Amino acid sequence: MHSSLRRERTSLSISQTRYNQAITRYNIGSDSGLEYKQAKIYLNSDSSSLMLQKENLKNAYIELFKLMNIPLDSEYSINDTIIPETQLKLDFLLESAYQNNTELNAMRSGENIAAIDLKIARSLRFPSLDLSAGYNVNFNRSQIIPSRFNDSEGFNWGMTFSVPIFNGGETNRRVRNAQIVKDNAKISLMRATQELESEIRQLYNLYTNNLRSINFEEESRESAILNLEAAMEKYRLGSLSGIEFRDYQLSYMSASDRKLKALYETKLSEIRLRLMAGQLFTL
Repeated sequence: MHSSLRRERTSLSISQTRYNQAITRYNIGSDSGLEYKQAKIYLNSDSSSLMLQKENLKNAYIELFKLMNIPLDSEYSINDTIIPETQLKLDFLLESAYQNNTELNAMRSGENIAAIDLKIARSLRFPSLDLSAGYNVNFNRSQIIPSRFNDSEGFNWGMTFSVPIFNGGETNRRVRNAQIVKDNAKISLMRATQELESEIRQLYNLYTNNLRSINFEEESRESAILNLEAAMEKYRLGSLSGIEFRDYQLSYMSASDRKLKALYETKLSEIRLRLMAGQLFTL
């Protein structure tokens, strides 16, 4: 918003210069009153636009302070210079997204759990050998003759060998269900990975197009500045009407707006790419 405010101030300064020239020509009788009145209208319009932009900036700061939970009348000034990163690489973003995306990581964990469940279900088909061991210590004192007591101790162990023969097909049902769950988890992971890759590729295309737009709009803005300077000189010499000069002025304003928008859209797409790749805090 500070950039928009600077643009409005520039436009107001241009309109003020034009108005001063118009009133000077009117005073010396070289122009009719219509020209300077028209210049006054444009000056008032630009003044109103500047006031509105100042109001929007103040309201934006109030909303920011509210989110920050600090006094709403705090005195802070934020630098809004937009400097997009121009060296983001698609391969790096994709690899980082595969590793850091929380949804993919959760789905990988689900697939691993499903694979373990399948192994457990299949293990029910195999013979099992269970081993058990224990050590017992008993101490008994006679109730009649307290001086007499009896104690015993010993080690015991056992082994159970079982072979599954038939359980009504329950094991096969468990294996089939576990296999289905594992296959579904794998398919879901593949689809989520493809969807994430598709979103990143599309967003990366938008990012690269926005980068090119910055250069195009900067060239347009520079051309608009040169045209405006030439128009200002023609208007000063009286060879250009006020309406024609206003067209040059609006052309410059439009080019400046497009440049700001291109910068903003590029930075926004960069942040979204970093967010999807899990690299947001490397900004």
